[in-house]
Amino acid sequence: MDSLVTTTVFHWYTAADGSFAGYWQPLEGRTNWTGEPDWWATQIKQIMMANIDVILVHLVTRFEPQRRNLFAALHTLRSEGYDVPRVAPFLDPVGSWKPGAIDVATDAGKTEFVGHFIRFFEQYFAANPDAAAASYLARIDERVVLSTWFLYTMLLNQDRLTRADVASRLRAAFGRTHPAFANDFYLISTSLIDPDLAFTDERAVFFSGFCYYMQSVYHGLRTIHVQAGYTDRNIRRPGYVLPRNGGDTYRQAWEHAIGQGEDSPVHRVYVESWNEYIEGSGIFAANPHETQTLPGVAPPPPDRWSSSDDPFEYIWTTARGSARLGKRPSHDAKILWHDVPAQLTPGECCTARVVVRNEGSASWTPGEGCMLAQSEAGGRPTEYEVEPRANEVAEYGGVFRGRPVVFDVDIRAPLRRGTHVVRWVMQQRGWEFGQNLEVGIEVR
Repeated sequence: MDSLVTTTVFHWYTAADGSFAGYWQPLEGRTNWTGEPDWWATQIKQIMMANIDVILVHLVTRFEPQRRNLFAALHTLRSEGYDVPRVAPFLDPVGSWKPGAIDVATDAGKTEFVGHFIRFFEQYFAANPDAAAASYLARIDERVVLSTWFLYTMLLNQDRLTRADVASRLRAAFGRTHPAFANDFYLISTSLIDPDLAFTDERAVFFSGFCYYMQSVYHGLRTIHVQAGYTDRNIRRPGYVLPRNGGDTYRQAWEHAIGQGEDSPVHRVYVESWNEYIEGSGIFAANPHETQTLPGVAPPPPDRWSSSDDPFEYIWTTARGSARLGKRPSHDAKILWHDVPAQLTPGECCTARVVVRNEGSASWTPGEGCMLAQSEAGGRPTEYEVEPRANEVAEYGGVFRGRPVVFDVDIRAPLRRGTHVVRWVMQQRGWEFGQNLEVGIEVR
């Protein structure tokens, strides 16, 4: 089983509501965390920069429109050719349940419990109506992933809840329209706090410990929890602080995780979290020079977001760690689409488009020399560089894994009639990588 890097994503953000008491301030300012689809698109791109495979999205009922906006942004990016992270529900009872526990010994309680997952998938499919939508749900062993946290405070008679109770309700809701739900489901629950559900497939440390690194093994799966820091004094007295130390301790946590894989497989790394704001554990892009201490709150000890004042400190560390842990090659590419003409007249010139997606773990960064090479019989190769502005190179540091690039290519038919073969492939300083495109153009 290949290693996966996963993080949790909160969605309780609008320009004027939700989490506002965070200590580390977002790079673009907290009021610009609008919860709208365009903002979510920037967040998804940053998550992709970090080479994160799976996002576990919180089920917080008060901010459901913002979750639907996240799903809409995923759909928009997929329609543009992005290979976005896979998505799964993270059942967060603190923000989901009405007061009072659910008795899952009863049919009504079982239905209420599973109903939170059903609502999540209904919202996802409503925003992602295309035929490929189900393939972007997180799946392990071909089973759709569910995840839970803190259930012990919210379930009564937990031992009366069975796998069949959950699977049958999911199958009834989606089995006819989405065959993925016919293959059972895969449950990830919480280590340390929650008692073991009898049908748990995997356990991980979620929001359970103030530490940079923690390991757990369950059913033979080695899972590593890594955390960048924690600062909650704006919401709790006296509060707790786990210093960032300029990112050094987060880098060390990743190094330790990778080192564990040298002795035995590391199956999962869970990053806590992408954008937990008021408790300060997120790895989102932050202003390294701006913090917030609310009136009457004792400031935390001196700390630094980044030893190099880099807003993307934790994103880059995650990307490097994921690349070393995963099975992808550093450089790879896939041809998504082209409109190269099938026919031209002798000497005719045209401009066509070739769309290529970065499939490797390394970003195509300025100065690295990644470009599309076009070769034709009897001619010198033509090289096309990545256009920085169109591909937001300044904003995201390069073309990250999963991002498509549109190349405008120039073709000139020879004067001789016959089949003219043109070939395109990505290369780095003359070294070819990834899928190539070869088209025979009829010249007549």
